[in-house]
Amino acid sequence: IFPGYVWLATGGKSQLREEKLRVLTGRTVLLFPDADGYAEWKQRAGSMNFCKAIVSDIIEKNATPKQKADHIDIADWIIYQIREGKLMCTADHLVEAEKILQRMMEKNPLLQKLIDDLDLVPVGASPIRYGD
Repeated sequence: IFPGYVWLATGGKSQLREEKLRVLTGRTVLLFPDADGYAEWKQRAGSMNFCKAIVSDIIEKNATPKQKADHIDIADWIIYQIREGKLMCTADHLVEAEKILQRMMEKNPLLQKLIDDLDLVPVGASPIRYGD
């Protein structure tokens, strides 16, 4: 579905540990916690100094109360989006926003602190065209 990404599973929210993730040293890692793991993973990501860890809040912000109670993960959420006919629009929109945001953070690493401090989330993005 997202061929530009390498998908890895941790095996549960408690398995997000440095010794397992050390192989990702120097990489940017987008983390998709289960519905019950956002706060814990956000805290852990802050201490991962061997890689740039970004915690997605897509489930935290978009899952229904029932989905949250069922502790869905990103695979469950993607399947739901496919069944509802929403995946392509959502996927294209978020992937492009994340790509642009990633380029911006590479140019200015303090942007991640601003995003975290203000609890900002990507909702869309488009490149700025000169002359607009």
